[in-house]
Amino acid sequence: MRFYVLLCCVTAAALVLVPAITLPNGFAPVPEETSTRKEETVTVFLNAEEASVTLPMTEYLVGAVSAEMPAAYHPQALMAQAVACHTYALYRKAQEAKSPTASLGGADLSDNPEMHQGYLSEADRREKWGDAFAENENKMRSAVESVQTLIMTYEGEPICASFFSVSAGQTESSLTVFGDDLPYLQPAASDADLLSPDCEHTVLFSDSEFTEAAQSLGDISLGDDPDDWIGEQKTTDSGFVKEITVGGKTVSGNAFRRAFSLRSAVFTVTHTDSGFRIRTKGHGHLVGMSQYGANAMAQSGADYRRILQHYYTGVMITSE
Repeated sequence: MRFYVLLCCVTAAALVLVPAITLPNGFAPVPEETSTRKEETVTVFLNAEEASVTLPMTEYLVGAVSAEMPAAYHPQALMAQAVACHTYALYRKAQEAKSPTASLGGADLSDNPEMHQGYLSEADRREKWGDAFAENENKMRSAVESVQTLIMTYEGEPICASFFSVSAGQTESSLTVFGDDLPYLQPAASDADLLSPDCEHTVLFSDSEFTEAAQSLGDISLGDDPDDWIGEQKTTDSGFVKEITVGGKTVSGNAFRRAFSLRSAVFTVTHTDSGFRIRTKGHGHLVGMSQYGANAMAQSGADYRRILQHYYTGVMITSE
């Protein structure tokens, strides 16, 4: 027994003294024990095929990260995205177990990013990347495998790990955008997003085009003077439009965004002689992790843990 204890102590000491290894591409190697663990699965509803497929979680995550984040992004940003996608998949599995969504037909989540999060099969990835497939596939797979056992939790449960493309300089709370106050989805600074070429966007509508789009807002009354069609706006500090009055009716900024197919609900509306000019900042719902911001943090030296804990308030990053 004494020999066994001594042997264990020596072995443990040796493990402590072995330095951590980082591969040249910026990813950490996968611990050997992960290769023997029984891997979880996830069932995905494929909208194009109108059918479900059950996949090993690692394979699903390679496809999800490939769909959701550019392969050109920094390895640490890709790793952060992998943890977010994994966490969200487990969150959806738990939600579906409690209250199944009829349209999913028993699946855990959809591959429609407008509903849940995207997913690309290997065939889809080959088509998307062409000659760069081998390089990008290796980069995505390395990112996933480096963090394949990790998820984010809050009070012991997987979080709703929402993410989006680029903010207007600050993320928004889940209460402001979705009406559900989740403690880990609170505003976070993301100043680097303002440097993104995708941050600002302007769309133009003629008076007749504006009238047509506004009809989806419901019972509104647009008078003879287009200058009077837009009334008071209520916004957050970052410019997110909480409410806007259109034709005498007050609607949410999100409803206006959907009606006019805007990139975000951070927008300003002006009327000129040629029609309406709507200028947006940011791209996406603006809740959770900014993918552009995550990449900027990684380029500045932040690792995936720091990125995730910046955008998701008070979460724990743990092995599932």
